[in-house]
Amino acid sequence: MVGFSIFQYFQIKEALTNLGTNENAVDYYNDLFNSIAPELIASIVILGVCAFVFAYLSFKLYLEFGWKIYKKIGADPRKRGNFFGLER
Repeated sequence: MVGFSIFQYFQIKEALTNLGTNENAVDYYNDLFNSIAPELIASIVILGVCAFVFAYLSFKLYLEFGWKIYKKIGADPRKRGNFFGLER
């Protein structure tokens, strides 16, 4: 999503700068892009921060639950298969 929002920023910028043919239209579209650019940048930053937070929390959950399951069933593959309902 972060990559897509960065891509979206540059695509909108390119589309609005190449849209007008006369001087008034060029000024209008440049002003339009300048007015929406802060929102586009904010979406990039917010998505980046959220992605980092989700990755950190996911890693912490992985460490916690992975260790608890390992302590409960040990390293025996047969026990692991029975614990998850996978009979071998």
